[in-house]
Amino acid sequence: MKARLSFAVLFSLLLSSSAAFAQTQPTPPDSLRPAVRAYRNVVRLDVLVLLVRNLSYLLDGGTALPLLVGYERQLGPHVSGNVEALLDAGNAKERITGLALQLRHYVATPRHPTGLTGLYVAPMVGARLVKRDYLASFVWYTPSGYIQRRVLGGAGGAIGWQAAFGPQSRLVFDASLGLMGWKQLNNSAVPIGCISCSDDPTHYENSIIMPDARFSLGYRF
Repeated sequence: MKARLSFAVLFSLLLSSSAAFAQTQPTPPDSLRPAVRAYRNVVRLDVLVLLVRNLSYLLDGGTALPLLVGYERQLGPHVSGNVEALLDAGNAKERITGLALQLRHYVATPRHPTGLTGLYVAPMVGARLVKRDYLASFVWYTPSGYIQRRVLGGAGGAIGWQAAFGPQSRLVFDASLGLMGWKQLNNSAVPIGCISCSDDPTHYENSIIMPDARFSLGYRF
């Protein structure tokens, strides 16, 4: 009887010691999982605008090489700031440049606990400068060039997904879909005598709300 009691006490002590030791050790999956480096910066190039805008301009008989580049910086565990620049979009008669600013909030999940990957929502504001180049013929019949500038401001929001091509890969892709509203901010009245000039609204102003889509390839560091 005493031998059985002693064995039970010893067995209980061994179980308690094993449980305490197990709690202090990492589980095998975590211990074997490679460490993933935290990247705080991303630079991107939008490939969608290259395809869509160039195709539309080529169908209209024009040429364009629009570039939409972005830079994102992590500001907090789930928050980042993103700046985009639109360069040289348009044709010989109309050039468009612009800037946009996003404040992204990433949704935390077990797979994406922090960092610049996963599902995000982003309010955004933007500005566009549209330059129209006309050959003006004034009342005294002296041909001269005239450049009309329209300054637009916009606001809206987007929802998107950014992910890397692998846990250790620096290459990422970013896809988003949003809505923007644009409004002219300056006075771009047509001068008297400019026969070829017009003050027609740009395609940004044709609708109260416009869709705004992105598909970009990037590099994180």
